[in-house]
Amino acid sequence: MALFDIMDDPRIRETEMFGMPEGPEVLCPICGKATDTFYRGRDGDIFACNNCLTSVDAFDYADRHGWFELAYE
Repeated sequence: MALFDIMDDPRIRETEMFGMPEGPEVLCPICGKATDTFYRGRDGDIFACNNCLTSVDAFDYADRHGWFELAYE
């Protein structure tokens, strides 16, 4: 056997043939859905995941709630 004729571990060959095995799912403590991202508040507590949150345009929200007048006073 030559120096570079080292056999691969069977798990490497299995992964090359079948792909990565499914790992355990991480569930959000708020909504219970599978996620890969948690969001923490300043106090360090988790308050949402990427499934719990929706984005809102800041200028539209401020305009609807009258915050522009407060910012310019």
